[in-house]
Amino acid sequence: MNDIVKKHDQELMKQQNIKLVLSVIKDKGPISRAQISRIVDMSPTSVGRIVESLMLAGLVKEVGSAKSAKNGIGRKANLLEVDAKSLLGIGVEIDKDYLGAGIIDFKGNILKKLEYNKDLTHFSPEYAASEVVSMVNNLLSYAQKDNRKVVGIGIGIPGLVDIDKGEMVFSAQLKWKKVKIRDIIQKEFESLTVTVDNEMKARALAESLYGMAKDSRRAALMSVGSGVGAALLINNKIYRGNSNNAGEIGHITIDPNGLLCECGRFGCLQTYIADWALMKEARKFRDISSLDELFNAYRENEQWARSIISRAIDYIGVAIGSLVCVYNPDTVILCGRVLKNYPETAKLVMERYKDFVWEPLQDTFKLEFSQLGEDAAIIGAGALAFVTGLDKYML
Repeated sequence: MNDIVKKHDQELMKQQNIKLVLSVIKDKGPISRAQISRIVDMSPTSVGRIVESLMLAGLVKEVGSAKSAKNGIGRKANLLEVDAKSLLGIGVEIDKDYLGAGIIDFKGNILKKLEYNKDLTHFSPEYAASEVVSMVNNLLSYAQKDNRKVVGIGIGIPGLVDIDKGEMVFSAQLKWKKVKIRDIIQKEFESLTVTVDNEMKARALAESLYGMAKDSRRAALMSVGSGVGAALLINNKIYRGNSNNAGEIGHITIDPNGLLCECGRFGCLQTYIADWALMKEARKFRDISSLDELFNAYRENEQWARSIISRAIDYIGVAIGSLVCVYNPDTVILCGRVLKNYPETAKLVMERYKDFVWEPLQDTFKLEFSQLGEDAAIIGAGALAFVTGLDKYML
């Protein structure tokens, strides 16, 4: 039994070392084997073996050489970098009124994207899954034209997700409950690993690898869109909590006697700042059909519109202040279509957020806006595919 445990530990250490070396090459490349050895504190022989396995897997390539000694004297060292396009991941985002899917390379670039807007709350999970299957098949055909290998499929969905079972436990936005979404899609792609996670966790993964959280030790990400959610990164690792539900701040009760939320409870935070909540409030004053109309009225200085937006900014500030008090992050990253599509909101948040942050903590963090835009969930889901699907190509 001890031999079995020892072998398992050795295999786990091997996987961790391979991923460590690959991460260094991705972040620091072009880089030499000797430089990698110093950074990861491993012997040159061990690094050499790992690099060889990564090159055989098509993940790493040599890109020229550099002088290893000063003044141009000495043996030249071959430089390495990630072969970003050799292996690909497919990332999928499912939201209440949106389906998007893209092919992602190892550097987080979207090579091809498919998307369409449709209110999925009027359709069954099986219908949404069939649309995802169709989009993925289209993307696989694209990848095969260039003879590239897809390692897996990652899916980001709003709500409570059991990542081990691949089950959507509950989604207020989609009105899904106990849907085994991974199994429904996995049976159509037996040769690929399908992984399902909360879409905020997918966004956080994207930010940690390619975005504003790369150099952060403790970052909090918050999104304002069809719902309100958050995710915490500690040393670039996602904090998941006991059941993968850490960060569900949209359902913190702000007012027990407040507005009815999609989840069935009253006074949740998202009833004050989610896009549908803003629309609902606006329709008390005017029969509008889109958020654009609300913001147009705001720009025309109509008092009812300015009051709605002003109140939303206050509650975004309350959410930021709460995240800072609970998590004490060094960086808070804001994203989501309410902030991305309407620049007024970002400007107002920057002007007023400190009014809602406890004074001793006001200068302990940076407030940033995601530069990955609305593609962050797709990029993160694609990265999720890499995280779960790469081992078989590296070992």
